[in-house]
Amino acid sequence: MNSNFVNDTVVTADQTETVLTVFAALTYSITIQANTSAGIGDPAENVLIITTPEDVPTPPEDVVLGTVTPTSVVISWQPPARPNGVLLGYQLTLVASAMEKSRRRRDVASVVAKPGNSLVMNVTSDTTSANITNLVPSTDNTLTVQARTSAGLGDPVVFNFTTSETIPTTPQSFTVTNMSSTELLVTWGRPDPVGGILLTYELLYVQSDDASTMIRMNLTGVNYDDFNNIELTYIIKNLTINTLYNVSLSAYTSAGRGDIAENQGKTNEDAPDPVTNFDISEMQDGSLLLTWVPPSERNGEYRYIINYTFMSRFNY
Repeated sequence: MNSNFVNDTVVTADQTETVLTVFAALTYSITIQANTSAGIGDPAENVLIITTPEDVPTPPEDVVLGTVTPTSVVISWQPPARPNGVLLGYQLTLVASAMEKSRRRRDVASVVAKPGNSLVMNVTSDTTSANITNLVPSTDNTLTVQARTSAGLGDPVVFNFTTSETIPTTPQSFTVTNMSSTELLVTWGRPDPVGGILLTYELLYVQSDDASTMIRMNLTGVNYDDFNNIELTYIIKNLTINTLYNVSLSAYTSAGRGDIAENQGKTNEDAPDPVTNFDISEMQDGSLLLTWVPPSERNGEYRYIINYTFMSRFNY
């Protein structure tokens, strides 16, 4: 405020007191003079000098919420119009929602602004911007900025914003277990953090020695009620008997495909197909030479079992 600011207050002759409106943290010089139609008389002998105490400042000016990423936000501001004292600095307070957007979090590690918690940041009076990091993706947040004097914090400027989505982390506890000669059981836990609204899982499986057998499929809504289940399962069917498969799984949000979990599983052996062209090709000196064509589908490590039974003897 201009140090030469002058304000005149006129009161009636029957008054012997009045109330002046003053601003905080300013020094005032106050005089009083009587006034008639003939002019203004001399001022009182004593001049009142008073300094008003500090008060909380008005809100910061021109506050702008800048770039919002999955894990950070930028905010800028200008000093308050009336500091009402010596400006000591600014306080920024961020409160993250207790809910990750559309998905409740079971655990959040290594983040500053955990859902439901408050992050308080104090900066100096010459600071006019801040970059707040380590936020949780796809989470509703409330951010306030306030100026501070010795009298305390002024009124806040409040912003509500949602961090953008990011790709999911790796599905947890990914296992592949053989169920039969043609089926593998896949189990996993949802990524944590998901990074947003989980749209689908992508399952890929391929015979370990034949890339041409690759199958890719989306598991949206398959074999589970919702994406919040702690453990999810899927049965891969119609596989080749006694075969090793490479299996991978990844989750998707609107930001794209997440990190990939990988494992292997082998289907069980099964009974082989019958041999063909089974015959006696030669008989001599009390021995028989048997011949045959191996099974078309062997279905595992195998051997042959030949049974022969004495049925009758010749009559001499």
